[in-house]
Amino acid sequence: RTLANLFFARNALFILRVPGKVSFLVGCLCLISRKDYVVELVTDPAESLKKMASGSPVVGALGPILVRLTRILCARAVGVAYVTQYHLQTLYPANADAIQAHYSSLDSISEEGTYSEPSGDRLSLITVSQLDRPFKGTRLLIDAFALVLKRHPAATLTIVGGGILLPKLYEYVSSLGLD
Repeated sequence: RTLANLFFARNALFILRVPGKVSFLVGCLCLISRKDYVVELVTDPAESLKKMASGSPVVGALGPILVRLTRILCARAVGVAYVTQYHLQTLYPANADAIQAHYSSLDSISEEGTYSEPSGDRLSLITVSQLDRPFKGTRLLIDAFALVLKRHPAATLTIVGGGILLPKLYEYVSSLGLD
């Protein structure tokens, strides 16, 4: 009901964080009704919607359709923000009149960097993520952390989140002899 009220508001501008189920649905409604919207493209749907990445045969089957929909949404948006400087822009181009931007959370790190080798204090790494998609790289992070432990034996890795992959990740951590 709230979405419907917002959708029919005169000056509403939707920000679609693609790929995402709700964003795809609202994007289709915007296309059909010719409402203005902007897209924030946060990952390559061709990668994130593969059966292997999503773990779902249904999502895997819909993947090519949703990739095409993403191209259409970007091409017709009044603005598109990308999380890459070049790559996603090439695959999912915005129209020439659209406002375009790119950003990365790494942009906030100064040239000198903010990381310094810990001296005496324990190194603590923390990640926050839904643990429902293999492509998010949590297993790779665990592998990398095993290497960090060789240099910093007192280091800790805290994974905040839940999802269907959590039991498998617990098993994997255990198989590496980690807690």
